[in-house]
Amino acid sequence: MTSLPGWLLDNTDSLPSLRFQGSDVLGPIVYLVEREGRPLYVGSSAKGLRRPLGQHHALTDLLPTDTFYVWKFPDYIAASSFETHLITRLNPSRNARGTAPGPLLEPWHEDAI
Repeated sequence: MTSLPGWLLDNTDSLPSLRFQGSDVLGPIVYLVEREGRPLYVGSSAKGLRRPLGQHHALTDLLPTDTFYVWKFPDYIAASSFETHLITRLNPSRNARGTAPGPLLEPWHEDAI
């Protein structure tokens, strides 16, 4: 492992960072990518962040200005239901039209997103 320069270690408070625990990155999630305030792609993963941060077809050209949202769910049925809701409501440009993954299994309130 390469050691970090002393100046970097002394100034980590000024660096942007994300902190995750293992339970945050594993398990069912729904994610949304926005570009210039417009929904670009909505997806879900039963395996957490592994899918969207890997070589996913819709996310290979993320820009530094894109916004990435993630919601964690207790099970994949709930995640899939919310993914369907977002795709239907937001109509992201990179999701295939009319191919929402399944029926909305429980109602979602409009103020939930």
